[in-house]
Amino acid sequence: MSTHEPTDNALPPEVQSWLDEHPNADADTLREVWQLSGEVPPAMDPDPERVDAMRDALRSATATDRGHTDANEAPTAHPSPTDRSPAERIRSRWAGRALGTAVLLVLVAVGLYLFAVPNRIAVPPGQTQTVSLPDGSTVELNSGTTLHCPRWWRLPPLRSWLGRSVHLEGEAFFAVAETGTPFRVDTKNATVRVLGTRFNVQARRTDGRRETRVVVAEGRVSLAAGGATTRLDSAQAATVQGLGRPSAPEPIRLDQRLAWRRGGFSFADASIRAITAEVGRRFDVSVSVRANVEARPVTLQVTDPESAAPLLRDICRAAGCRVDSTTTGFVIQPR
Repeated sequence: MSTHEPTDNALPPEVQSWLDEHPNADADTLREVWQLSGEVPPAMDPDPERVDAMRDALRSATATDRGHTDANEAPTAHPSPTDRSPAERIRSRWAGRALGTAVLLVLVAVGLYLFAVPNRIAVPPGQTQTVSLPDGSTVELNSGTTLHCPRWWRLPPLRSWLGRSVHLEGEAFFAVAETGTPFRVDTKNATVRVLGTRFNVQARRTDGRRETRVVVAEGRVSLAAGGATTRLDSAQAATVQGLGRPSAPEPIRLDQRLAWRRGGFSFADASIRAITAEVGRRFDVSVSVRANVEARPVTLQVTDPESAAPLLRDICRAAGCRVDSTTTGFVIQPR
């Protein structure tokens, strides 16, 4: 296919004749379009009414001579697609391409919005929150927790096709509605999959490393990490530490492991550092721990603490240390 040379500004006689009849038209723009397009191959003409409407819109938006048209000039009928001049055909084709590009960009923008920009639910320290998901599931979020849920969850066909998945940073209790579509919870180092059940996921950095703990209250879930998968039944728990594999399922007491849902605390051989981090999130206070006591293990269960101060005193009594109040919070150190 031959092309017009970029250095040749000459237009075909038909186009030049049209410009001579329309002295106020943007000749430079038309010449540039002609050079860029080359000899455009014939294309199937669309519906004449759509062509006329598109041409009118293009003229109203871009033509430079429309403001100089004689107000008394009698309106003329639009020529049919086959009777239009080459310049008009080129403009029509470019308008069609521009419209198609605009539609494509809108579709891409909508797709990016649905797939790349999830809903973000963040619960600050000192608060808890219960949210309902579009599929009918509910999630109770503990203090200092963030849940990411895809926006396309609002569309049932996409939910059924792509599955249900959320990303969790923190701790949450899930009551998953049975829809026949798997439900997945992703953390930094593990994945939990279910169909319809009730379970708790804690995904935090504990003692300097990522840790995901799963507790099943009802039904069955699978916990996958490090290339291995563990299945958990009701009243069982398992843990993933760092990049490792899930631990073996262990029987647990649900009232202890889920004490946070009732405002309580329950710890079994947990380090003071991990416990005080949870206390700080729950009450939105600053708690620092001296290095020579932070690894001491503590086993403690408190049903409904009034505030951080008495809870920290109970922890220190069990660990053989002391807590001091400061202007910015609390400090735990040896006696």
